[in-house]
Amino acid sequence: GGAHWLGRIAWPRFGAGIAALALGASAGVPALAARLPPRKGIGHGVSTAAFPAASATWLARHARAPRIFAAVEDSWYLAFAVPEARFFIDGRLPFYGPEHIQRLRLALADPKLFGHVLDAYRVDTVVLRHATSGHHAALGAIRKRPGWMLASVEDSHAVYVREDLAPRPGAKLTPL
Repeated sequence: GGAHWLGRIAWPRFGAGIAALALGASAGVPALAARLPPRKGIGHGVSTAAFPAASATWLARHARAPRIFAAVEDSWYLAFAVPEARFFIDGRLPFYGPEHIQRLRLALADPKLFGHVLDAYRVDTVVLRHATSGHHAALGAIRKRPGWMLASVEDSHAVYVREDLAPRPGAKLTPL
C-alpha cells in the first residue's frame, strides 16, 4: 500500500539534500543568533543574562556569610544562589516596610546616605549594576571608599567587597 513511494526516493540525492540542510543550518543559526536583541537567546530554559549570575558564583566560591547591599531584583536572585548571605533587602518587600525600601532607593542616589547605610548595617559586600544610571552615584561612592575593592565584574553587575570580608576556607580575595 503506502510504502511503495519509498522505492521512488533517490536515496543518494536525498542524503545529500539532508546534509546540505544541516550544513546550512549550522552556519545560519549562529549568524541569526548574533542579530538577536541583547539578552535574547536561542533555546529553552531560563536565561541568566539579566541576573547577577557570575556575581553569585563569585560570592558562593569566595565569601563566607556575606552581608550584601544590592537592588531588590538582584537580591532575590542572590538569596537563592548564596543562601548563607544576609541582605539589606530582598524580595520580601512587605516584611521590610516602605521606609526601608525608600532608604535603599535613596542610598543608591545619595553617596552620603549610601555610606551611612553601609556602616549602619555592617555591609561587607555590594552588588551594583554598572550599566544602570540609577546605580552610578553608589558606584562612584564605593570606588572612593577606603577599605573596599572591586572583586568581580560581569556584563551588567559589579561586586565590591570590604577588604576584611571573611573568605571561605581556601579562598583568596584579590582586587581586580
